[in-house]
Amino acid sequence: MYPILDTRVQIEELNKALATLTKEERDLIEAIFFREESLKSIGEKEKVTHQAIGKRRDRILEKLRKILEDKI
Repeated sequence: MYPILDTRVQIEELNKALATLTKEERDLIEAIFFREESLKSIGEKEKVTHQAIGKRRDRILEKLRKILEDKI
């Protein structure tokens, strides 16, 4: 497969996987990876520790990993 097509397929699969997340999960992923907010600032907004936000992030990323592995 051509590299550009392969990348496009990967992006499509990632978008499908992201669409399976709950609104809260998507919001957290967007805050961390797209708006580049720190775990500390997110934790302050949600009145939880940055460690709690990190654990949420890790659970969501694991969920996405499993979804994407099933697609392969």
